[in-house]
Amino acid sequence: MIGFNITATSNVGFSRNRGGWTEGSLWFAKAALSKTAPKGTGMFTPDLLGAIEAQFGNLKDVLIRDVGGVGNYFLMNVTGSILMSMTFRPETPANIVVWKLLNGIGLNNTELGDQVMIQLCKMIVDFDEYLTLKSGALGQTPLLTIDIEL
Repeated sequence: MIGFNITATSNVGFSRNRGGWTEGSLWFAKAALSKTAPKGTGMFTPDLLGAIEAQFGNLKDVLIRDVGGVGNYFLMNVTGSILMSMTFRPETPANIVVWKLLNGIGLNNTELGDQVMIQLCKMIVDFDEYLTLKSGALGQTPLLTIDIEL
């Protein structure tokens, strides 16, 4: 199986670990089904898997926009297969936040698949929500460290 692992830690008590399969797994499934799927069953055809794959792209786009709406101040370091740092400020316009995130990833010359981007964005948004719940009880500048292993 082709997969990835993302681990997030912080200096304010937040931690998450996510992983899963990637688009390569769907590619293998489509290839296998094109050779073995029973004709006329209509279940799990390569076309159906292609439609599922397209929906992951749509979900990724929604979550990237959610990252643009982050409302707390914090620092983020990304390590592992991608190296970047970013500062989130509530006053930064959403389009600039999204541009900085995508540009920082792009500077690594490593393409992240939809599944990896979905989980990365979810971790950023989850951390922002965590900070909102803690609201002022932190006593230090929040630092989110995300390690991505492809």
